[in-house]
Amino acid sequence: MKSYINRFLFLFLADAILWSGSLQAVDAIDQIITYKQAAGTNLNLLILKPKSTGQLHPGLLYFHGGGWNNGTAEKSIGFLKHFRDAGFVCASVDYRCRDTHGGTTPMDATRDARSALRAFAAHAKELGMNPQKLVVGGGSAGGHLACMTALGEGLGEPDEEKTPAPRVAALLLWNPVVDTTDKGYGGTKRFGDLAEKYSPVHLLCTNSPPVIVEHGDADETVPYENAQRFIATAKKLGIKCKLVTFPGQKHSFASKPENRDRSYKEADDFLKELELWPSVEAR
Repeated sequence: MKSYINRFLFLFLADAILWSGSLQAVDAIDQIITYKQAAGTNLNLLILKPKSTGQLHPGLLYFHGGGWNNGTAEKSIGFLKHFRDAGFVCASVDYRCRDTHGGTTPMDATRDARSALRAFAAHAKELGMNPQKLVVGGGSAGGHLACMTALGEGLGEPDEEKTPAPRVAALLLWNPVVDTTDKGYGGTKRFGDLAEKYSPVHLLCTNSPPVIVEHGDADETVPYENAQRFIATAKKLGIKCKLVTFPGQKHSFASKPENRDRSYKEADDFLKELELWPSVEAR
């Protein structure tokens, strides 16, 4: 019965992607894991697996952007192929967004993010993944959710938060929302009086994971100053961190072909320094 349901989900997703003009993404998806039911729908992890099956692989859990309003997990598949081909088990996360799930909030998305982390780690054996090498990444609002998997202790589903969340080995962030107060993105308009409680720069602590932030210094959506302040705070706390600046680039710069190679290389090199990069045999 379970295999039938998974097959149905795959065919349904394939049909949806076909109509959205992104059929190539279907070919890269190896498995669909439903990690949660919320807002009357299934929330899924779209899994990409390396070719090699001989040893455990590091994992990469990735959150798409869209201001917590829109966006789809399918649109991140092409971006993740680079990491899959390097030897990562990748998961693109479907989470609740305001426009597609009936007026949900960033707080709902945060709960989903923390659920997704737990589910990805729980399937480590099945996926051939080393749960001690679990990297989390995201862009824009997805960068915020990536942060919250590591920094948002207690902000997931109440029953789940009774046990510690899996450890995040590193954060890969592209033009991320790291300040949700009125100095950053979202502010009281989206978070009300909870803005600081959900703000990554305010949640950093000495045991936060290593983090790399890639950001355009001409970003008019998420202020570059936020990234500078986030990294400065991390350095003061002794967290291994790096800010990679893309001069003259605006929001979502990494999607441009002229920026892609450098963007990947910066992330790759950071993971290699942390000894999180897959071995040749794992590809």
